[in-house]
Amino acid sequence: MSNNNAKTTGYDPRYHDRQFVSPYQSTVSFCDWLVGLDALGSGHSTSICDLGCGKGASLYYMAKRFPESKFTGLDIDEQLIRDGCDYFSKMSVPNCRLSVCDLHSVDTCVSKGEFDGVISLQTLSWLPGYEKALDAIISLSPEWIALTSLFYEGPVEAKTVITQFEPDAEDEVILYYNTYSLPRVKQYLHDRGFAKFKHKRFDISIDLPKNTDGRMQTYTEKTDEGRRLQISGPLLMNWYFIYASLG
Repeated sequence: MSNNNAKTTGYDPRYHDRQFVSPYQSTVSFCDWLVGLDALGSGHSTSICDLGCGKGASLYYMAKRFPESKFTGLDIDEQLIRDGCDYFSKMSVPNCRLSVCDLHSVDTCVSKGEFDGVISLQTLSWLPGYEKALDAIISLSPEWIALTSLFYEGPVEAKTVITQFEPDAEDEVILYYNTYSLPRVKQYLHDRGFAKFKHKRFDISIDLPKNTDGRMQTYTEKTDEGRRLQISGPLLMNWYFIYASLG
């Protein structure tokens, strides 16, 4: 279902479409990690909310992998949500629903205490800061929170604003690519009752090619030790998974 009047954030829908066909390694590894933490998996009939879900491709994988759980995906992009809803309806996925909602006012879209866990994949670093987003998540009163974002294991953070120039010289796209301090985020959550905190660096195990136009898109380069560094444009992408639960 297409609607030219729908509000859109301008993200390339092909990024989401590819994951419907084949789940990204980061999504699979994130789910594996949550299973290892006993947050998801066999025996858990949990209710999960994904904030910034895009078209719902990650949730499509999760809904099929964890049929005993229920998933709700929320995103501010109306067009992605409408297209995602069409896809979920066509594929008959009964344990997942998608709705339009601004992350920062999520308490107006869903009920407090409705979800056991709240996840957000590759969203936090693309916001002006993490505080308002985490406050919005916490306002839902989940038992646990799990996120993927760019982090640094020290008392340092980088607020990065990317200007990407489009083929038309008059057009440009402004994007945040913030890298947050893990200790500060951990303390922020601890001060709000989420006393148990775990994190894991995501090391990708496949090669990603560099695009030919030089614009922002993740690719990999191997170090002498064999680790694959993830890079997008001029930036090193320090991907981490974090998990925080009530103490």
